[in-house]
Amino acid sequence: MVVWIAALAWLARRQLFQGEASSMTASAARLSPDAKYFRVDAGTLQIGVLNLNWDTLPTGFKMQELLALDLPVGEGIRRHLALTEITTTRALTLQTASRRTSNPTGSQTVLVEAQIDTLQAYSVSTDGKGGPTVRQIGPRPTIAGILPLRLAYGNRLVAGEVIAEPVADLERRRTTTLSGSVLGDTTFILPDSVEYDTLASVWRTITIDTLQAWHLSVDAGGLPEQWWVDGVGRLVRVETLFGVTLTRSPFDYSHTLYRDSLRMSGPVPRRTLAGLRSLATSGIRLDTATATLSYRLSRVDRPLDPSAIDHLAGGAQASDSGILTISRQWPTGSDSAPAGYLDPPTGRREPTGRTRLLADTAFAGATTARDSVIRLTRWVSQRVTLDTSSMGYPEVVPAARRWTGTPAAMAGFLVALARAGGLPARVVTGLAVAGGELLSHAWAEVWIGGRWTPVDPVSGHAPASARLLRIAEGGQGRPFETLWRTAALRVETLTPGGR
Repeated sequence: MVVWIAALAWLARRQLFQGEASSMTASAARLSPDAKYFRVDAGTLQIGVLNLNWDTLPTGFKMQELLALDLPVGEGIRRHLALTEITTTRALTLQTASRRTSNPTGSQTVLVEAQIDTLQAYSVSTDGKGGPTVRQIGPRPTIAGILPLRLAYGNRLVAGEVIAEPVADLERRRTTTLSGSVLGDTTFILPDSVEYDTLASVWRTITIDTLQAWHLSVDAGGLPEQWWVDGVGRLVRVETLFGVTLTRSPFDYSHTLYRDSLRMSGPVPRRTLAGLRSLATSGIRLDTATATLSYRLSRVDRPLDPSAIDHLAGGAQASDSGILTISRQWPTGSDSAPAGYLDPPTGRREPTGRTRLLADTAFAGATTARDSVIRLTRWVSQRVTLDTSSMGYPEVVPAARRWTGTPAAMAGFLVALARAGGLPARVVTGLAVAGGELLSHAWAEVWIGGRWTPVDPVSGHAPASARLLRIAEGGQGRPFETLWRTAALRVETLTPGGR
C-alpha cells in the first residue's frame, strides 16, 4: 500500500509539475516540416544563398542549413558549401549536430554529440580521415540554429527577455554562451510570390506577405548580430556588424534571379571581398618596420557606425573618432591577468607532463615574461611547418622530424604552451592588411604587461605586425568563416600613426 501511494504521488507530481522539457515538447508538437530560402548579401552585392529545412523524426526533429557562397577562383567562380545538420528531441533538446564545409580542394566535417546532460564530444575529420576529439563537461548546449525555435516554443519571445544560453560552436569546437535580449517586435513586408516578365525581362512581385517579427540582439563570437524571427521561431533576417545580411526571399528571388545575375556579372565584383584569400596561401610576408598604423573602416555600401569600430578596440587596437589604430609595441602596465585563459584552449585535458616539457623547452633561457613570449613564438615558428591547405587539421600534427599545422593550429599550439607556462593566451582571427588586399588569418594574443599583445607564430613575429587587424576571438581564420563577418568591410590604411 505504501509503495502504491508513493508511486501514485510521483505520477501526480510528474503530471502536475512538468518541467521545461515537458512543456517544450507539448508546444513543439506544432512544429511542422517547412523550407525557407534566403539571399546572402555583402552590402548590396549578393554573394550566395541559404536554404533552411525542417523535418520531423520519430523521436524528434531535424534541421538542415545549407549555405552556399559563390567566390572567385582564378578566372571563374566556384561554389563553397557549408551543410549543417541538427537533430533534436521532441523538446528541441540538442542530440547531434554536424557541419561539413567543402570547397574545390577538399572537405571537412565537425560533429558534436551531446551524449549525456553534462558531456559534449567534438570530433573532426578532413576528407574522410579521422582527427582529434575534444570532450567537454558542462551544461547541455543548444545550437544557434535552433535557439529561435526554443525561444518561440518556450514562450520567451517577449520584449525584455534576457538570453543566456550555452551553445555548441562548431567553428571553435567548444561550448560558449550566446547572450542577448529580445528588443521588441516589428512588421516585415516581404515578397511572397514573383513572376518573370518576358517583355521587360525582369522579375515582378505578384503578392506580398506581412508578418510580425521579433528583434533579437545577440552576441555571436564576441561581435553583435541582429536577428529577426517570426512568431514560430523561424528566421526572417540576420544582420552582422560589418554589413553581411541574410534576408528571407521567395525561391525565384533568392536563387533563380541570383543565378542569372551571377552568370552575367562574373567574378570581378567579388574579388575585393574582405577575407577572400588566406594570408598563408598568398606568399605575402608582413612587415614589422612600422610601430603604429591607423585605419579608416567602412562598409562597401555606406559609412560604418563609429560604435561598430569600438567593438574592435582592446589590446593593441584602439579606436578614436572612427579611426582604428594598431600599435606594435610592448605594453608596460601591470594589471592582473583575466580569468579563464590558463585552461587548455579547447577544453580537452592535454597530457600535462608532455605539454609542460615542451613549454619548458620553448621557454629555455628566458629571464623575463617578454623574453619568454619572444622565445616561444620563434620556437613554434621554427618547429612547425605551415600547412597552407584550405582544409588542414585544426591542431598541430606531429611528424617524424617537423610538425605541420595551419595558422590556427600553430596559434592554438602556442596558446597551449603559453598557458602551460603560466601566461594567459588566446587564439584570435581577423584580417591582414597587405598587398592591397584584406587577407584572412589566425594568430595569438598573450596577456603581458596588463594588455593582450598579438604574436604571430607563422612569421615568428612578437609582437606581431601592425597590419594584423583582430576581428574575433577563436575560430580557424579560413576565408569561408572570415567572410561571414567581414565580406562587406573596407579598410583604408592611413599614414603611419596619423589621420
